[in-house]
Amino acid sequence: MTIDDENSIYVGNLPYEATEATIRAAFDIYGQIIAVK
Repeated sequence: MTIDDENSIYVGNLPYEATEATIRAAFDIYGQIIAVK
């Protein structure tokens, strides 16, 4: 297991229209987001 594996999550079933901004807005309440891929 790498550091990235320990600090990453996979979120599936997002709508095609989801943008980086909407994803950040939804998850920002849980902590700092470094990157959205």
